[in-house]
Amino acid sequence: MLALFAAPALAQPLHPAAEERARLQAHFADVLRELRAVDLAHLDAETRARRAAGIAALEAYAAAGVFPRNPGVPHPQEVFIDAEGRPCAMAELLVASGAAAEAEAISARENLARIEDMESPALDPWLAANGFTREEAQRIQPAYCFGSCPLVADPVCVLLEPDVDPALRTLPPRLYYSECVAECALGGLGGAWEIVDDASCGPQQVPTEGFNCLECETTTDSRCGAGGGPGTALWLLAVVLLLTLRRRTASA
Repeated sequence: MLALFAAPALAQPLHPAAEERARLQAHFADVLRELRAVDLAHLDAETRARRAAGIAALEAYAAAGVFPRNPGVPHPQEVFIDAEGRPCAMAELLVASGAAAEAEAISARENLARIEDMESPALDPWLAANGFTREEAQRIQPAYCFGSCPLVADPVCVLLEPDVDPALRTLPPRLYYSECVAECALGGLGGAWEIVDDASCGPQQVPTEGFNCLECETTTDSRCGAGGGPGTALWLLAVVLLLTLRRRTASA
């Protein structure tokens, strides 16, 4: 009977480091599904094997959850290898294949470039030898947010308003660490989300500040947001779905 009178769970946003990890892991899960669905009949056995090894390396990279930091620009930014030596997903694939020197050469030449804009002579030969296209490499490489927003907790309640699938409009609002973090995570959706009254997200727990935020990359410490609540996984799935649909519509 006591459970009937338990206080409602307090909403707490994910710390920006944990938010970034969850966002990127959802992105990589979507990319891995796409890569594994490709018809490889045009590739020889050795190239298929190297591609499979690259996909396995990407899966391990995503699971580890340690990603580059944004170099401090106020928007999502591609970073091939960050200042502390953390590689992006594509750089990790090169390193895992034994092409660390090539990854470092690309980083030295165009570290903040999008894959589609890179002119490094090391990139295309590696892609061809490992069975990936330039378009697939662009899909693998995300932009990074963590580091672009001040680590000052000012939670905002966000409602997803997808204009593609009406069924997704039933998702409840979700709490973000700050408006800056929400804009970084959801900016690719354009006008498909809005900030609503805080009361829509229910009773809130103020995020903890003043501890080593880097712990949020590798821990479920409650100060990191305790997983962001039961709707987090569904939210991330919806965001990835909408971004994918918009990308496909734009390229059609």
